[in-house]
Amino acid sequence: MPSSLEAIELICNQLERDPSKKDSLELFQAHLSAGKAYISNKHLPNAISHFTEAINVLAKQKFKDHVALQAETYRHLGRSLMELMRLEEAKKALQTALDLRLTLKDNKPSAELSYYYSNLGRVCSLLGDHQEALKYYEYSRDLRVSITSKNTPCPLIASAWNSIGRVQSDLGKHEEALESYEIALKIRQQLYPTGVHSSVANTLTNVGRALLDLKEPHEALQKYEEAVTIRRKIYKDKDHIAIGNALMGMSRAYAGMKEYEMAIECFDEPLKITMALVGFHRNNSISRLLYALSFILFAKGEEIEAMNMYDYSQQIISYAGSRISLPRPSFWPKNPITIPPFDQSRFKEITNNISQKCHTSFRQTAVEMLKWYLPLKRTSLANQLHLKA
Repeated sequence: MPSSLEAIELICNQLERDPSKKDSLELFQAHLSAGKAYISNKHLPNAISHFTEAINVLAKQKFKDHVALQAETYRHLGRSLMELMRLEEAKKALQTALDLRLTLKDNKPSAELSYYYSNLGRVCSLLGDHQEALKYYEYSRDLRVSITSKNTPCPLIASAWNSIGRVQSDLGKHEEALESYEIALKIRQQLYPTGVHSSVANTLTNVGRALLDLKEPHEALQKYEEAVTIRRKIYKDKDHIAIGNALMGMSRAYAGMKEYEMAIECFDEPLKITMALVGFHRNNSISRLLYALSFILFAKGEEIEAMNMYDYSQQIISYAGSRISLPRPSFWPKNPITIPPFDQSRFKEITNNISQKCHTSFRQTAVEMLKWYLPLKRTSLANQLHLKA
């Protein structure tokens, strides 16, 4: 634990032991400061503990003159819970924060108030309540527009439009999502005239995704290529996950154009980047790559390879103990399939060996990964599905 955090803990403990300071505003502020410090150091469980203690102090004394501090504390608590995916608790805390914030007499529109709405929008989106999320994001956008001079590009407004587009996409409103993303892109291009900025690249990626949803792969490919170019300039051709993500968009666009070999080739660099930066056998990014590749293989007519690739992505998630969930593809058969047992020790041995072979292409590496269990599984799947092995 950093010395600064130790000092903060010491102050909190001293105040807790002092009868004259028990349940005092000073103790509340100490816990609030401690929670913020733990957030800065990415110790979220400790941050949550201190925010909860701060709220408990306020509940005992009911500091009516400090509603703004109460609202702030609940917002920090909600955001911390959200980061740990404790979503129902997060929503409750964030709703309490907003309710408290709205009771203030001086409740004029402000950027600070807009964050209360956008935080609720995000947690609702994560909970799958996209319609409610859209409502909160629109409130946040309208607040930001109301306090911004007309025709003045504002990063907060761009962020709000970007969030709105994402939720519209989740609701299947792809044309509206595209319009929202394009508004966000226009603002960000005004903010960064050279275009060399991560927010511009992010928005280009979102525009590309919306175009793919609208079955416009050629236009989508152009946006993804622009995003890749910007990413390379930002990171000066050094490996970075963001470059790989943009290349994955290009792969989806090529697949939409039925140029499957080009789509598969686009996996090469993302794989190498991911393996070089964070290793292989405990990596969610690899599982996502395999998952995406399974769809391309299926579209290409390689059903068995596609199903094996999808299952392998699930094996990596299981081995890593990850919380991520990749939906079962529509091409996966509805009838139960028996899959040969998964040998974790053998898996680790194989993946450690493969992690040293970053120079190979994605497809070669994928074949190498599957080699030790694919023959058994291929035969098993083929027999059950009456497909040619």
